[in-house]
Parts: sequence; C-alpha cells; structure tokens
Amino acid sequence: MDNQTFQIIITGATVLALLSFMAQGLFAFLMVRVTRETLNQMSPTATRIKKILAVEESQLKKIESMVDRASSSLNCAELCLKRVGEIPALFHKLEQPMADVKNQAAELTRSFARVEISSGVLIEEMQPKVSDLKCEAVALYRTAHMESRRAVRDVRHIIHHLTHLRQVIIH
Repeated sequence: MDNQTFQIIITGATVLALLSFMAQGLFAFLMVRVTRETLNQMSPTATRIKKILAVEESQLKKIESMVDRASSSLNCAELCLKRVGEIPALFHKLEQPMADVKNQAAELTRSFARVEISSGVLIEEMQPKVSDLKCEAVALYRTAHMESRRAVRDVRHIIHHLTHLRQVIIH
C-alpha cells in the first residue's frame, strides 16, 4: 500500500469520526433543550403543589384542634354521667363547643372538596405535558437511532470503496 492510499484511508476515517462527534453533540444539545423545556413547564406545577400542601397543612392543624376539642368534650361528658343531677346544666354548656365542632367539620369537608378539585385539575393539566414530553423523547430517540444506522451504513460503504480502491491499485 502506498502513502497516498494510506492518507485517503486516514482522511476517510477522520471524516467519519468528525461526523460521529457532530451527531453526538447535536444529540446532547437536543437533550439539554428538552430537559430545560421540561423544567420550565414543571415549575408552575411545583409551585401549585406547594400551595396545595400548605393548605392541607393548615387543614391538618385544624383537625388537631378539633380532635383536642372533641377530647375535652368527651371528658366533660364523662363528668356529666357521674353527676346525674347536673346533666341538664352541663349539656347546655356543651352545646356551643359541639356546634363549633360541627361547623369546623363542615368547613373541613369543603376544604377537602377544594383540594380534590385542585388535584383533579392539576392531573388534567399535567397529562398532556407528560404525553408531549414522551412523544418528543421517542422522536428524538428514533432520530438518533436512524442517524447512527446511517453513519454505520456510510462507514461500511466507505470501507467497501477503500477496499475496492486498494484492490484496483494493487492490480
């Protein structure tokens, strides 16, 4: 093999390596871009989730307060049973706390309904975004797969031509 043939082979291999690096760079750039878009789309959703969790935390504090009140109400009821003669007076004292507990339970029910509606809306908003992201990822994978197959085919084609060129030069 003479020097010129060797230089042609090295040049072809260098060009193929350059094309491979360019394809990898393009793929990496596209992955960064898709990731950045995904983060930008998820940021408002994360903010909304934080707000919902804050509301639920306040609701849990209200539940604790209601449980504490219910516990104290049960203690009062126990004393009432012990003091049969004072039952009507004690029941009169318990009417207001029980009404408060009832009102708080109704408020808690409404709050849970709002949280359920918010969660449903959030799920409905996220489903198309996740589906779009999945479609983009599949398309990107297919494109990269096709490009790599084409690069392999081109390398094989170049090797075949170089082999043929070598045979022509030798004979």
